[in-house]
Amino acid sequence: MAQTGLVLVARVAGTVTLTENGVVTKAQLKQDDQIPQKAKVTTLKGASAVLVFSSGASVQLAEDSELVLDEFLQDPFAATIKVAEIEDEPSKSKTTLTLARGELVGHVKKLKKDATFTINTPVGAAGIRGTTFRIVFRPAANGQAFFTLTTATGLVAFTPSSGGGANNPAAPTVTGTGTTTGLQVAQGQEVVFDVTVTTNATGQVVAVAQPVAPPVTTTATVSNMQTASAVAVEIAVAVQNAVFSPPAAPAPAAAPGGTGTPAPTTGTGDASTPGAGTTTGSTTGSTTGSTTGTTSGSTPPAAAPTPPTTPTTTTVTTPNSTATVTVTPPTPAPQPAQPPRITTNPN
Repeated sequence: MAQTGLVLVARVAGTVTLTENGVVTKAQLKQDDQIPQKAKVTTLKGASAVLVFSSGASVQLAEDSELVLDEFLQDPFAATIKVAEIEDEPSKSKTTLTLARGELVGHVKKLKKDATFTINTPVGAAGIRGTTFRIVFRPAANGQAFFTLTTATGLVAFTPSSGGGANNPAAPTVTGTGTTTGLQVAQGQEVVFDVTVTTNATGQVVAVAQPVAPPVTTTATVSNMQTASAVAVEIAVAVQNAVFSPPAAPAPAAAPGGTGTPAPTTGTGDASTPGAGTTTGSTTGSTTGSTTGTTSGSTPPAAAPTPPTTPTTTTVTTPNSTATVTVTPPTPAPQPAQPPRITTNPN
């Protein structure tokens, strides 16, 4: 059953903020911070941020950009993964992002069958699979906007929107088996065009007028390919130590008679998701966790004195006789074992 995946900040430069429900909850993101569902990441002038997903995907958001994590769901996985060492995602996932403005370079691991990774923009939606890519959407003050989608490796399916801005994109169909609909932007190709936009008082794009001629793919420019490749290298360095651990196994049941409660599981990484059944991760090194708990009960009553177990000899004298009597006591029953001290350590 799919559950909420984990997204961490692998690297941050300059001022990068986090907004939830229209309120800035973090004025400055830092490494290993977690990005919640529906949250918006904004980079200011001269800033950038690298995000890494527990599916193995990673993206870098350039300066003056705005990205929303609409949804990230992932099936549970069994083994700890190190992002730098995997080629395929560890379990099927569904990822939906919205690039409201700015520039994004991403690297997505090869997807499982029926997995999806979609990036919506005011101009259209890009379906990614096992791909290194670059998307730029830069509105200008004159009511025009520049859009480009470059595929450095793999394949991207791009479907222009029918108008209405980022809230009404026509998402493409893309699966891990390679089935795609929409305009296919192959490796070494790109889509570049200008659009007319309408913005509100805050500068947010509210409508997009597509060009008269449908967009077509062309050979990617050398500069765009170089930019995508160079940033992909930066992303790889930033996530070099990114590690995600699967949900911890349930702790063993306490022995009868105990009343203690095991201590909660803890792990390294500032942004690990608390609670049982959740994924934990860190971008600064391997993630480890341990659980230690003790079980205690009421003090049992003191045991009765242990009877002697060695024979005793007594001489009995009467007026008519003298006799020696040896008494051998019975072997006592073994004492019940005391409840053990319980220590759980899944590692």
